[in-house]
Amino acid sequence: MECLCLPTFSGDNCEKEICIPNPCINGGMCKNNGEKFNCICPFPFHGDRCENVIETSTQISKTTPTLMTTMLTTISLKCDCGEKSSDCFVDTTGLKRCICLPGYAQIKEICSDCYCGIQSLSCHFNVTGDKVCICKPGYDQKSRTCVGVCESDNDCLNGGLCKRFERGSFCECRAHFTGDKCETSTACDELRDRCKAIGAVCKQQEGRGACECPPHKLYTLQTGFCEDICDTSKCLYGKCEIVGKSYRCRCDEGFSGSRCDEKIVPNTGINGFLILVIIICSIIIVVLIGILFHTCRSRRFKNKVAVQ
Repeated sequence: MECLCLPTFSGDNCEKEICIPNPCINGGMCKNNGEKFNCICPFPFHGDRCENVIETSTQISKTTPTLMTTMLTTISLKCDCGEKSSDCFVDTTGLKRCICLPGYAQIKEICSDCYCGIQSLSCHFNVTGDKVCICKPGYDQKSRTCVGVCESDNDCLNGGLCKRFERGSFCECRAHFTGDKCETSTACDELRDRCKAIGAVCKQQEGRGACECPPHKLYTLQTGFCEDICDTSKCLYGKCEIVGKSYRCRCDEGFSGSRCDEKIVPNTGINGFLILVIIICSIIIVVLIGILFHTCRSRRFKNKVAVQ
């Protein structure tokens, strides 16, 4: 398979750009003009690659303008490329040339924003005014920045798909994911402030965001906030122990109940069963005494009758 390169690119994989490395010498700036490049040369250099020096003469004719007088007139013109430029000059053809600060490039005779991200080597505007990013190996331009390329779906994380775009193949991410390789979750972007307001943190769960209380805290419907699972109000007379996402009270001696709020009253009275036993025994004793008394009385009566 052979790569069919876009204009200004060459190489087996179209990885070479016409202005990289800079073919212009003596501080010249390479300008990409589609199928070829032009060197914008600082004074007093000129030539295809700024390799020549303009020869000046101290003999200035009063009647015929020399190249030197023309250049002096040209460079004396007012030249301003805006606050994002470090230098500005008018070349021998009368065109204004801007030397821009890093992250900016010339467009319409002024230095404008031309940043392609941290993975870019350079940035410029083509003849039609479109932004062109020159990216590091393994990256290519997508929209207006340098993005990591992919070769197959395996290069994309979290279910992303490797798809072909105009400038290269890039990962197309599922909902709630972003990044060159779909490595960053955005599921909590909308929930983060809402979770923070109730004392929770947002965590990703199966591709979605959810508010989750910190350890040792539990969301309560009564307050609408993440509250401490164990606090002083949970167990009045005891120690609170965390069990999973709930709690239990270990009561102090003499207290009971789910919140250790019930005082145990000691049973100092006679046991009911014991009372029943005493009553039954008392009845038996009374009956026995009655039987014994009746028996003794009967014997006395019989003895008395026998004597008579």
